[in-house]
Amino acid sequence: MQEAISLPLMVLIAALMVAVGGLVVWHFQDAQKVADWGEAYVYPLARPYNDTHFWLGAQAAFADVVVGRVAVDGAEYLVSARLQREKQAWLNYSGQPLLVRCNSTVAYEVRRGSASRVLAFKAVCPEREASLKTEKHGDWLLPMMVAYGSYVLDYVAFNETAVITAYFKGDGVYVRNIWDRPVTIAVDPPIGAAYGDLYSAASAARMFVLLPGQEAKIVSMNSLAPVDFNYVTYYPVGRRWVYGIPLVNGSAVELWLNVVPSYRGPASGAEVLSPIGVRAYVQPDGVRLPYWVNTGPPGNEGTICSDGLCYCKKNGGLYFNGECYVQGEHLMPLGASWSGWVEGYNIYFKTWRELFRTRYVFKADPIPYGQLDRAVTLYVYPGAVFNMTGSVVNATNLGNGTVALREAGSGSALVGYQLVGPLQVFEVGAVRRPDGLKVFWSEPANPLDVKEAVLKRPGGNVVNITAGAQGAALLYADDKFWIAVADFDILNPQRKNVRIAFGTSFEIRNIYHNNFGYPPVTGPGDVDCHIQTSGYQDGFDWPLDGKSHYWTLQCRRGGQPVATYRLEVNLGSRSCGLLCIQPPSYSIKVYVDGQLVREVSGRLYWDSKAYRWEMPIFPSYVPVYVWWNGSEVKMWGLPRGVGETVVGYIRPKQTNTGAYVRLPYLYKVTDIASYKYTLRVKAGYTAQQLGYDHITGNYLYKVQASSVLWLYLWDKLVGYDAVDGVGYTTAYVGSGSYSAPDEACVPTKIMKPKNHEHRNWKEVPGGYTVDIYITYEVREFGCGSDVTYTYKEYWTTVKAEGNIYVISDQGKTCTMQQRNIDTDKNTGKVGCVSSQN
Repeated sequence: MQEAISLPLMVLIAALMVAVGGLVVWHFQDAQKVADWGEAYVYPLARPYNDTHFWLGAQAAFADVVVGRVAVDGAEYLVSARLQREKQAWLNYSGQPLLVRCNSTVAYEVRRGSASRVLAFKAVCPEREASLKTEKHGDWLLPMMVAYGSYVLDYVAFNETAVITAYFKGDGVYVRNIWDRPVTIAVDPPIGAAYGDLYSAASAARMFVLLPGQEAKIVSMNSLAPVDFNYVTYYPVGRRWVYGIPLVNGSAVELWLNVVPSYRGPASGAEVLSPIGVRAYVQPDGVRLPYWVNTGPPGNEGTICSDGLCYCKKNGGLYFNGECYVQGEHLMPLGASWSGWVEGYNIYFKTWRELFRTRYVFKADPIPYGQLDRAVTLYVYPGAVFNMTGSVVNATNLGNGTVALREAGSGSALVGYQLVGPLQVFEVGAVRRPDGLKVFWSEPANPLDVKEAVLKRPGGNVVNITAGAQGAALLYADDKFWIAVADFDILNPQRKNVRIAFGTSFEIRNIYHNNFGYPPVTGPGDVDCHIQTSGYQDGFDWPLDGKSHYWTLQCRRGGQPVATYRLEVNLGSRSCGLLCIQPPSYSIKVYVDGQLVREVSGRLYWDSKAYRWEMPIFPSYVPVYVWWNGSEVKMWGLPRGVGETVVGYIRPKQTNTGAYVRLPYLYKVTDIASYKYTLRVKAGYTAQQLGYDHITGNYLYKVQASSVLWLYLWDKLVGYDAVDGVGYTTAYVGSGSYSAPDEACVPTKIMKPKNHEHRNWKEVPGGYTVDIYITYEVREFGCGSDVTYTYKEYWTTVKAEGNIYVISDQGKTCTMQQRNIDTDKNTGKVGCVSSQN
């Protein structure tokens, strides 16, 4: 079956700019998001500006879009360029061309409706000819185009084949990346929720990156581990439902257990410890799985001990936990499916040589237990576009859902990095104009509607942004200082009930708290500040005592006062006692140089949804404090919860040139570009009290536990695991319920490219196109079947296009061959020998 990817993947590459980003989306649930995502696409443009720099541009591919931000080697610029369908524009910021150096890594944020995507590119040094030449560029351009197109096709194809699997370990449930490309996973993210800072958003999304073969714990559980009681060690004994097949690929054996790749290599007696904790021995006649059968107490025959182990005389079985265990082996013939319970899968020996004899130590891995019935949603996003050479050794989170892959042996070079992650970013920018400071932003309700305000008066200004999230309570702001109640949480004993955040337009060198220096706020400034407070350096507890508590900031430069700010908080009491239905009162006063400038008072109210007392001072918008002096600009975004610092001091986002500054103020969790997995975990146990230790005061409990999980891709079962067993603990476990797990089997599916080819690599006016065809072959095995079939043939066209042009200082356009660089290389001025316009 041949299936063409209909989403256009053409990439205009002027000045040899090669695309490594732009992902195809498949099987999304929200039709509007699908449409918006598919249309949020631009062709990147670039043209040499002088010998060292390019001027960046973009052409809207399918619909009207906004190019929001452009990141260049880590620095970000808010351009907010509106592009009409199939129209192009050259990007500017602060009224000047957006220029990048040769070999820069560039990323565009493109927005369309409810969708936002990031397209990443690499700017390659231009050659001295008017267009790309096959004989010169086929060696690097073609592999790049093929790798990019192959990644897109792979990601689309795996919408029905699992790229992750799940299984139990001793302390919980883990997921593993079984694909050959990185993936990003968000666990139970609150889709559509908005957060004021990246830390809160990333924490809420619980997102992480898994490279191929990596695992991560998703659900934590209790563990039944070996325990000592009355000078006797009691060991957990688990049994595991195991299903799988040792595939034979030539001279190699590929062992899959419970949809988990466990071994690949020769059948030469290798000892294998599978990720699921099952031990196996790969032999020429098959894979052997050791097990232990409980044959009951030793009876009248008794036991005998030697070399650290005890045995039962009646059958030679190993003696522990007061019972006899006889070892055996299950045989999985090569190439044949097998399923069954592996008793005592967690039991093994360790041996060492002591003088002239071998000593043995008996070991038992922990087994999980708990009482839960829980479903977890996992959104799996593409991890990275491609890796040209070498192997990936680590992944670095760059923020805003971007992950950089580092290659072995490539130093600090970043190759093909991009991530379509679970976070959308919204920001505010400021640009200095002749008539004042222009502040502009987009809001989550309508990202394409860019709002703006012109601040004509230098000094401190406040812009309120409707963001779908609460803001901090900005109590006071002037040309030097602002202060806010950052958050209020009366029910959390681990953090201050009232938290304070503040910022200053002047640079602070050191901040001291009650004459004791906290980690200094280092910076270029010459101002020293002292915090005097009856509470903490950045907040207060809630004593309900009706007394005023204070927080004072005194700042000096060279011994001379700069300003003194004082905050008084009265955390009111209930004068009529605990039975009074009247809620507690509060009062907040702000003083500047001894003068009262702001007072806020009222009563708390009960938030029935959050089930806690709330202070009604937090607005339904995000305040942004903007300070400028005609040249320098500083900005603070103040969502509720801002101020995760030692002393409450927040450094501004600023620029020293006054040309431009941008500030992310809100992050929103989204499921765009994700595949939805559902992990259901069910566990139960019963406990029996066995004995009491009069010395330690501990009881010994025998626990019978079972744990089962199911993993679904969309609504299709793609993974199953079950662990049963008995263990012991001295911790009180309470009562629970137990039921034996089912014996289910899920076939393993491996999808790999069968035929991978590119066709029609050809030069077109200004560039190249190449058609990429991949036929995927699926092998479905285990559970009594082993079939191979052709899944689908996907194809797409990748296009690299664009002549190399130069823009002269007079605004004229000419080809690279027609240009004339000024002899003074320091000026970088460009002229045209003959003009095209």
